Amino acid sequence: MVRALRNYFMVVAIISGMTSAARHHPVNLTIAKDRVEAYYEGGHYTLDATKAVNKAIKHFERVPVTTSATIVFDIDDTLLSTFCLDKSISYGHVPELSQAYERYGQLPALPQTKRLYDYLLGRGFHIILLTGRKENAKEGTIKNLESQGITGFDEVIARSPEEEPLTALAYKAAHRATLTKEGYDIVGSVGDQWSDLCGGFAGYQVKLPNYRYILE
Repeated sequence: MVRALRNYFMVVAIISGMTSAARHHPVNLTIAKDRVEAYYEGGHYTLDATKAVNKAIKHFERVPVTTSATIVFDIDDTLLSTFCLDKSISYGHVPELSQAYERYGQLPALPQTKRLYDYLLGRGFHIILLTGRKENAKEGTIKNLESQGITGFDEVIARSPEEEPLTALAYKAAHRATLTKEGYDIVGSVGDQWSDLCGGFAGYQVKLPNYRYILE
């Protein structure tokens, strides 16, 4: 899981309503982290995620379920939450710890997104999970998903060694293009990053909030 905690100016501007001019001045790192934490733990994240999911369900209620209709989901901070893990290391990045969680961890499901997942699965859409995690974490990832009641998906796609140098956007767009060529009709994509949703063949874009890191 390639992760980066960046752009505190953006985070503080979004959460605290800073003016454009104020964004050019340095912000104390501790204050920025406190504001991010307050957003996630004070109910604001839940409210925003619920709004995004409610809007998505209203949209997909109008989408016919055909034999090829497919929804593509990201995993990290879309279906499974890494918030508590990130908080435990002060929102930094420890590759070995992240990799251990991917292979053996029990990350909790995000209830808002799981509600959307269950709704789409119940309607009969194909569901494919497209993650930036490496192939060697695939087995552990599936076990983690199943332990959280996330089952019934067609496939989990993870990065092959050859794909590791690719940006998140290039990697995911390429796989969606391949899935389309294979006959899947991607009518929607769900993710916490714009790189989960941009690049074509994404269908309706469901963007979940994430004010902790950006993957491009």
